[in-house]
Amino acid sequence: MRKTAKDFNRSSNESVRSELRVGEWRVFDNYELADGSHGMYVHAPLTYQVPAPDVGEGLNRVVFQWDYPFAYEKWGFRPLVDTPALFLEFAGLVDEGEITQDVWLDWVERYGVLGFEGNGQSENWWANPRGGPNETLAAFENAAQQANAILRIYEAAMAPDGPDTAVLSHFASKGEPPVPGMPGSAEFAGGETAPALKEWGLRQAWKAVGHVLAGHCYPELYRLKDTFDGGWGFKSLLGAMYLQMMWLMTATDAPPRCKGPNCNRFIKIDQLDQHADAGARKKYRTRKDKEFCSNRCKNRWHYHYGGGNYSKGVRQKRQP
Repeated sequence: MRKTAKDFNRSSNESVRSELRVGEWRVFDNYELADGSHGMYVHAPLTYQVPAPDVGEGLNRVVFQWDYPFAYEKWGFRPLVDTPALFLEFAGLVDEGEITQDVWLDWVERYGVLGFEGNGQSENWWANPRGGPNETLAAFENAAQQANAILRIYEAAMAPDGPDTAVLSHFASKGEPPVPGMPGSAEFAGGETAPALKEWGLRQAWKAVGHVLAGHCYPELYRLKDTFDGGWGFKSLLGAMYLQMMWLMTATDAPPRCKGPNCNRFIKIDQLDQHADAGARKKYRTRKDKEFCSNRCKNRWHYHYGGGNYSKGVRQKRQP
């Protein structure tokens, strides 16, 4: 069963109040591709050119370009408040098919880069929201695969009727670390019993999420009028998303699950377009009527348990 946007929002509110989740991430109005030592990467250049406006029919159009002194920010948003289910959306990219260059750039234009390019090389590094040579398609795809593996393993380990051994066995039997490229993940060793698979799955999620948190996040002290409180800050968009996953794992409320037969995934809530126009953003829409993770699960449920013309029961009654 899939986690929902509502679940991520609830878990973050339960863990840390909104006033303690105020970190911003910047998105720029112009990104460009360039070749680097690690392959093609994306970045927001300090200067860029735009074509001159058309002066109208019948007039001589002067062909020239303007140099902007810097790439203006499109907007700055608060990932932990404005997009509480961003980890869910990011992990779900893998389920939607191949992560192509178009998929990658669409994400960057909506949410910015993940933050693999650092400002400085010390342990006090900070991600550069403009991107750079380390902000490659391969790095983006690998990070999405890691997030997807972590989420699916955690979903299966925490299934309400007991661990989903089929899903856990799928990841455990790959013969390689189940979370690709993630330090701390390990092959499964031992008999594939439900308790052993659950323990293995929870350990993978714990190690993988903790590894990202250690490098991309930090504890933050916030001042609230005459008092202080502890919260979290992030150095990159990737770090902000893994804070959402951490809060999900530490939440006490059991999230709703997909009603589809034999489906243990958390439900994915539809979202409104985040960016209707430059600088304008809309909030997440909570779909309380959402009961299935996909149309496939919805159709299967109606076939087995529904009363429509194409349900299993109705079709059996029609047979001579």
